Amino acid sequence: MREILANLRQAFDLKQKHIDILEFVLQKSASATEISRATDIPQGRIYNFLNELIDYGLLEKTSKKPFLYSTKNFDSKVIDFMKRKFDNMVNNQLKIMEIMEKKTQSLQEIDIIHSGEEFSFRTVQLLKECKEIKIVIRHGSFPFSLYPFKINHFLKVRAYISKRRQTLAQTTMEMAMMIYKSHNDALLAGKSIHIIFEKNAWDNHVNLIKKGFGIKFTENWLHDIKNMISTYKLKCYVADEILPMNLMINEKRVFLSLIHHGITTGVSIYNSKVVELYDDLFDGMVYRSKPLSEFLGD
Repeated sequence: MREILANLRQAFDLKQKHIDILEFVLQKSASATEISRATDIPQGRIYNFLNELIDYGLLEKTSKKPFLYSTKNFDSKVIDFMKRKFDNMVNNQLKIMEIMEKKTQSLQEIDIIHSGEEFSFRTVQLLKECKEIKIVIRHGSFPFSLYPFKINHFLKVRAYISKRRQTLAQTTMEMAMMIYKSHNDALLAGKSIHIIFEKNAWDNHVNLIKKGFGIKFTENWLHDIKNMISTYKLKCYVADEILPMNLMINEKRVFLSLIHHGITTGVSIYNSKVVELYDDLFDGMVYRSKPLSEFLGD
């Protein structure tokens, strides 16, 4: 936990007093007076730091006196905090890119992806900045949008599957949660997500979940997928072919990535002509695929 707190301070500019408060409250719920005494933060200043942590979503306060501060479900709080910070960064970047694009018609941005961590952050960026995204899932992998929609079910299923197959980016569970939440947030925000993935990957994952969690859980999960497809702007297609690389296309950019010997590499291209090219490629793959609804049963 100390490593997480140290990284939060370094990456997101939290003050040491924020970290001192979190370290103490992680041990037990406490009043402002108790926290002030334990951290040597004066009583007159403690509420500023407590309120900032509440605004960040890293701390919560009881609704009735005596007020107690706590950090229930701290891992989830950290994921939400990181995502909000990342979303703000993406929004600011988009504003700058739009200004630059107005000044030059030949704007092109190419980024090389060197690691699974960069892959994960780029995935979150594409989901945040888009209104519509098209995704091709690489060989053997499974779409985050089709995992169980409830976070506790996702964590159990993801942990079970990760032990039995290699994941694309070799991400930590925390980063996987951030990607998962980004997919869910995109659907809840009314964004369109179109996905193509392999028939073998579908069969393998359905069998894995059935084996690990039972027939009833699997039937409920498949029923939930049908509801998601009918409720949200989610379209899924199953391809009876090998898909060698991961591909994501939104209105602004194309992101291609592949994994070899456990190392993730890729390229992100910000260019309208490239987007048009890969849009056509995606449409051709859809034509060769079948709707997932054909595999969900009645």
